[in-house]
Amino acid sequence: VEGDTLQIFWRSIIGASNPYIFDIVAISSVGKSYPRYYTFTPTAAQVGQSYPINIIVRGNDGRTIISKQATIRVRAKMTNPSATKKVLCIGASATAGGIWPGELLRRLAHSDGNGTSQNPTGLGLSNITFVGRKTGTSNPVHLEATGGWTVQSYASKGEKALRFQVKNVDTLSLGAIYTAGTNVFAIQEINVTEGVGNIRCTLQSSYTAPAASGTLTKTSGAGDATITYTSFREETFSPFWDESTGKLDFTQYANNYCGGRIDVMVWHCGVNDIAGVKLSYAAETISKVIAAFKDILRAYHTQFPSGKVIISSVPIGSVNGGFAANYGAAEGLNYFEFTKKAQMYAQALEALCTDAEFSGFTAYSAVLEEFDAEYGYPTAKTPVNNRSEIQEDLGTNGVHPITTGSYMVADAIYRTMHALVE
Repeated sequence: VEGDTLQIFWRSIIGASNPYIFDIVAISSVGKSYPRYYTFTPTAAQVGQSYPINIIVRGNDGRTIISKQATIRVRAKMTNPSATKKVLCIGASATAGGIWPGELLRRLAHSDGNGTSQNPTGLGLSNITFVGRKTGTSNPVHLEATGGWTVQSYASKGEKALRFQVKNVDTLSLGAIYTAGTNVFAIQEINVTEGVGNIRCTLQSSYTAPAASGTLTKTSGAGDATITYTSFREETFSPFWDESTGKLDFTQYANNYCGGRIDVMVWHCGVNDIAGVKLSYAAETISKVIAAFKDILRAYHTQFPSGKVIISSVPIGSVNGGFAANYGAAEGLNYFEFTKKAQMYAQALEALCTDAEFSGFTAYSAVLEEFDAEYGYPTAKTPVNNRSEIQEDLGTNGVHPITTGSYMVADAIYRTMHALVE
């Protein structure tokens, strides 16, 4: 987009645990190729132009391992749509805070910012409104997001879940089964650092409210034999599901929470679909996610035939220890295995969005490709070993970006808005 700095990060797009052992060459008539990324800031004079870019990965002996070509298309900055566009941002915990939706709204509808790449000036469009049942917990922008939710949750009636505040945790594992009273729960989301945080558990049995505080006891799976919780809250079923018809109903949601219309849906969801899945099952799981998205797209397009949908990929995770901080030594929850799953997921989403059935109203947003995972997640200064006073930046969260990381998510979706919304 004119005046907006595009960056494509090698670690995100190259399927190697350490891509920097290779010779990475980006060849294009525009932009610059740096050791970690390619970057390009188009000018107004370049609007409407297309530029090929060839990215080559070579071994130490100079042989080409793989070469891929893409096209960069430069678009003018958006102007006010002819009619107000109501935008609904949908996701899970990485969306629930409202950080990336708030920055996306700022870049589109506000006119602040100082014009630098760190703080780009907003477009000041008056015909963009963000809608939704909820508001962000950190930035009170309207949205629809619940931590731990999956695409498959949204595409069906969902599952009853409880979010437990926990302490004194050593090791937890996604999918492990615990009981509290007569209730049986499966862990679906873990937000625990240094033994303290919260976990989201889906109900696997009939439900009787457990004690306000107490103990979860493991019956199967890996992790602590017991988990101490200090409080919990219940979480609801899918907001898009009509129990009376047993179908997705975006019209009902729009009437209840969006003033009767959803002109653009932005989906940034999928970490919970793929995170705890073994790599050997990833292809099967991703195919189920794509099937769920197809149900969503068909229902939405039937009810809002002029509406548009943006579906983003999810970033690769923390490079330097965030997975260990959250998930201990759990199988399938390490940096490179998650990277491979995220890259597979991105490819499947792009194929979905370019499918002839959906391409007329759906666009893929390259969040994975345009996210700097090396500097997008939280870290803490930590001794490099038990005996040393020297400290390093060690990751403290596997998949939840810091604020500026969330801004990179917003930037990628901002670019896609220009390709889809008129």
